[in-house]
Amino acid sequence: MIVSFAPRGNGTTQDFVLDNNGKDRIAVQIEALHRYIGLDGRETRTPTDEFNVYPQQVSLQPNEKREISVTWTGNHEPDRELAYRLVMTELPIHPNTTERREKKGGANITFLMQYVASLYVTPPGALPQIEVESFKLLPDGQGELIFKNAGTAHRVIKDPRVIFRLPSGKKIDAPQASLQDLEGENVLAQEERRFNLALPSAVVKAEKARPNSIVVSIELK
Repeated sequence: MIVSFAPRGNGTTQDFVLDNNGKDRIAVQIEALHRYIGLDGRETRTPTDEFNVYPQQVSLQPNEKREISVTWTGNHEPDRELAYRLVMTELPIHPNTTERREKKGGANITFLMQYVASLYVTPPGALPQIEVESFKLLPDGQGELIFKNAGTAHRVIKDPRVIFRLPSGKKIDAPQASLQDLEGENVLAQEERRFNLALPSAVVKAEKARPNSIVVSIELK
């Protein structure tokens, strides 16, 4: 689930509905976390007090629904889109109550669920702009590309086209098969991502002959 918040005015509050469609009572904790994606695509989350979540904990009987209200209370005029996660974690219930357990090897194992939603606080007019920040030929013949989102909103990469312009002026496309790792990846506003991809032999040859002479660009549909 992806939910957008306005930094001010209408749209600063969004409601979520928790639905316990199971047969047992459950307890759930809800919290908002700041979201970062590193160069290698690993996501880290840190606590934030920029959202007001109410209630922060709920107990749901079977087939019961509960509405959760989430309100943005942070910067009303951010210069770019801000990314967060809303994490809903099932809490262990007291052993005297019903729990979902599985008997395995003489041990009781309780499976607790977690649901994660994407939250974006998006200022008016925010737009993404994906660029190639750098290109490097690796010893194994692959290319290391670092993409930067120089825009003000996130962008999920779809149907990318990576183009290498050689010193001669000739343009060569990266093989589509080598771009599979880019497909569906999220580049947050003002952040960078690193990807390795197989290179056409002509690109490898040209880069070895004249290092740092190739211009690389990316096009997205």
